[in-house]
Amino acid sequence: MRTRRTGRDNGWRSDEAHELVLFADNDANLYRQKDAFLANMHRKMKRGTYDPAQGKKLWMYFVDRAAKAYVKEFGGGAWNVIFPRSARLEAAEHYEKEERGMIERGEYSKYPPVRTIHDARDKARRHRAKGAPTFAKQEQIAKKVRLLRKEGYPPKQAVAIAYRMAGVARKPAQRDPAGHDCVGVHTHENLGARMAEHVKRSSSRDRSRKARSKSSRRR
Repeated sequence: MRTRRTGRDNGWRSDEAHELVLFADNDANLYRQKDAFLANMHRKMKRGTYDPAQGKKLWMYFVDRAAKAYVKEFGGGAWNVIFPRSARLEAAEHYEKEERGMIERGEYSKYPPVRTIHDARDKARRHRAKGAPTFAKQEQIAKKVRLLRKEGYPPKQAVAIAYRMAGVARKPAQRDPAGHDCVGVHTHENLGARMAEHVKRSSSRDRSRKARSKSSRRR
């Protein structure tokens, strides 16, 4: 006698979650709605702000829609009774893990593969380990440069002192094969040079404004 395979035979904890996922994957309306959830997930993964725990909550909305659509089509009672929260949570976990893996592997032509949030955090951690300043450090350095400039320090000297006080080592600028500094490369030296140039231009603008105000007063 041939026995029927249940959801537990396929690795599911509950038959309700397996049934709900099968229904959602084979319903044309729900399949079109799933694209919006995929776009949201891909956008956050691309920014490096995706959190799998929040992703489960995101897919819970889709699973609830699927449960309501199932009951509307087949009946049988209240949707949250036929599909209890434990089953719906299992289905949401399935979608979060399955769809995230498919995006990472590049199985969607519409959504190119991107780095996960864990890879982005590891990359930022390695970047900081090399001595690169974080955004908070950069803001701290910029504030210190402005204070030093008000005290009369030259731009480059103010930047060098601010870096030393922040405890950030400045590395030499990268150069191309021709021996020129790489434009647009975010090295510490280039950052300091750009910051010094910005401070210098700001100081010149301030001096020009003061000169114009004095001339207007004399008139």
